Amino acid sequence: MNIFSAFSNRHWIITVVVLLGFGTVNALATKSLAGYYYAVIGPFAGGAYRDGQSCCADFSMSLFYIAGPVLLIGFITQMIPFLQGGKGMLRHLIWTTAWVFWCVSGWISFGHLAS
Repeated sequence: MNIFSAFSNRHWIITVVVLLGFGTVNALATKSLAGYYYAVIGPFAGGAYRDGQSCCADFSMSLFYIAGPVLLIGFITQMIPFLQGGKGMLRHLIWTTAWVFWCVSGWISFGHLAS
């Protein structure tokens, strides 16, 4: 079984749109194209922005312990046979929610920089 056979073109489109959307907001906020990078790395954005400063890196890691499993659940649910077939809308909703949660955790990580 090919692991990527459970993913349709919509999955990839959703992923690109979410990352580009959050990346654009990040790029405008940071005034650099690195904002797209920060969207992809999600909860590690704050730690990366501060070059791995210990408190920021620790906070980023604690966010990863929450956002990582959410993204993993979004990935795993795409392969559950029960959700395949006619349940496409539910699968795409779970997938989108997982990616949005991942990107929002990047904003939370940036929020730690202001504290």
